[in-house]
Amino acid sequence: KNSLDNLSVPDEYVIPIISKSSALSRLLVFNQSDFEDIWFVGDYSDKNGNIIWNESYEMLHPVIRMSEGHALIFDRQGTLVKPFTPAGIGTTIYTTLPISEADIAENGSVAVLMQEGDTGYIQKYTAGGQISANGELHLSGGGYPVDIAISSDGSRLAASVMDLINGEVRAKLIYYDFGAAGENKDRHIVATITYADTVMPEIDFISGDRLLCICDSAVRIFDNGETPELIKEIYYSSQIWSIIHNDSYIAFIGPMQNEEGFIEDTLCVYSAAGHKLCEKVMERDYQYFYITDNNGIVISDGQQVDIYSPLGVLKFTYSFTDTVYGMLHVEGLREYVLLRAGSIERIRVR
Repeated sequence: KNSLDNLSVPDEYVIPIISKSSALSRLLVFNQSDFEDIWFVGDYSDKNGNIIWNESYEMLHPVIRMSEGHALIFDRQGTLVKPFTPAGIGTTIYTTLPISEADIAENGSVAVLMQEGDTGYIQKYTAGGQISANGELHLSGGGYPVDIAISSDGSRLAASVMDLINGEVRAKLIYYDFGAAGENKDRHIVATITYADTVMPEIDFISGDRLLCICDSAVRIFDNGETPELIKEIYYSSQIWSIIHNDSYIAFIGPMQNEEGFIEDTLCVYSAAGHKLCEKVMERDYQYFYITDNNGIVISDGQQVDIYSPLGVLKFTYSFTDTVYGMLHVEGLREYVLLRAGSIERIRVR
């Protein structure tokens, strides 16, 4: 194993930061105690692990969103958005209203979801920080905007909204197209889809710009047609504990009943098309659950680290003597960066 001598991570720093998709292609390190400093560690192909740049800022509730080649940090309920690339910080965006959510496209376009009273507001920015589109979401009965997603080319947006109608909760998915399909549509809205008695806390565009909607009772996948159509629903048999995804896979852990009638925590993995790939009983509690950029499914309690393939095959297991915050794939089949209390190390597994 080769230690990355240029980096030292104090114990109070918590890493990795899990992106919205839980696919960690970059390593972001920030100080959990005051959120004042952030460092971007360069492409993992840089075997020296040199810091390319650093940027200081103040945020009360920083949230990170990532896409291929771009990332952003925004202050939830604040007014600051900072996009960046491996080359450095982009144009800082200041909003006039508190931010609920934000997302960034592969071309650097940024979408921001805000709220004031009973109205939600969407603003879309170019990679240079200029407003290119905006719109309103009129909420009912104390509803509020939940999430926003932007397509890879920045031409489409989706917003998840929670409404309260006569005391009943419903999830509303609003789909915008700023290209030809939405040119003649009112407010560029090409579809509005409502689900009763449910919430939709997370949405994301995945491979092929299909839209993934994570609800409290199911995962729903929509195609990328001019008018989005539902192509797959994955229902949960019971309340799940955690759900993650990247462009290729969806995985969740939750209690399931086995053949003997006992309830066991079980890992389930599906393809991005919604096909079930594996179902595997978990043997221990976990603290970290994410997908690496080579599609390894990492489950760790902070010391024991297990990495499974999407088919449920255990590819790596090891119990470390000290705290491990994460194990991120670097290159090839066997090289990883190990994030431990006080150090970052490059290792090669057998």
